[in-house]
Amino acid sequence: MEIRKGLRMQLWEKGDFSMRKNPLNYDAWFDYIKLEESVGNKGRIREVYERAIANVPPAEVKRYWQRYIYLWINYALYEELDAGDMEWTRDVCRECLKLIPHEKSSFAKIWLLAAQFEIRQLNLKGARQILGNAIGKAPKDKIFKKYIEIELQLGNIDRCLKLYEKYLELAPENCYAWSKYAELERSLSETERARAIFELAITQPALDMPELLWKAYMDFEISESEYERTRGLYERLLDRTKHLKVWISHAKFEASAKENDEDWDLPEDGVPEHDYEARRDAFSV
Repeated sequence: MEIRKGLRMQLWEKGDFSMRKNPLNYDAWFDYIKLEESVGNKGRIREVYERAIANVPPAEVKRYWQRYIYLWINYALYEELDAGDMEWTRDVCRECLKLIPHEKSSFAKIWLLAAQFEIRQLNLKGARQILGNAIGKAPKDKIFKKYIEIELQLGNIDRCLKLYEKYLELAPENCYAWSKYAELERSLSETERARAIFELAITQPALDMPELLWKAYMDFEISESEYERTRGLYERLLDRTKHLKVWISHAKFEASAKENDEDWDLPEDGVPEHDYEARRDAFSV
């Protein structure tokens, strides 16, 4: 027991020296915190976390911020899961979000951590407020995706639609957002609205993944058995690009569409039309 205590003291002294020499050595702070957590003294653990987060990195050095933010994340998780102090957890999240220079570098992870904490506390209003602030200050893909996912799970379709509108207002080049927006409308049996969204999407002056958007639009029309519309989309796409993959995809579509047309035109029971009529007349006698 005494040997173990002596080793701990040596590690503490070594950690203290390392951090006094370079307070921005966040890996050393993580080691120091881990050591304190192994002892389990709540007061000491909080004290070390507070000392660690007091060493704010220079605003312009993102690599420091990426490590520094995890001090706050671990602090919040410690307070919620180990200390069981929900108000302290909320304060940690709030102070962290105040401190981050969002205009230069923001972090979706801490926004989502704070929002998900509020959801676990059944504070949906608080979670929405945090996510709304995140969109206002740092409208990242991860924020929109998670916010929409949460509202979808809650069955708040109108909120999801409004979020997609905001998403696309801020990132009109985002093909993922256009496709998911149209997909949601289609799931509501709003076929024409889904089609209108796709049409608006392909007219954007810049798109990050146009090939995926066009494919999603074509798959949508095929799923609606709108083969002429699909054919028209291929023709419009080929006016824009002569890429070999588009020609191959077009050829495969035409072969598949022809098979579907032949299946559709096949007479009942596979019997030619004139034979079928004759048999029907025979049975009616």
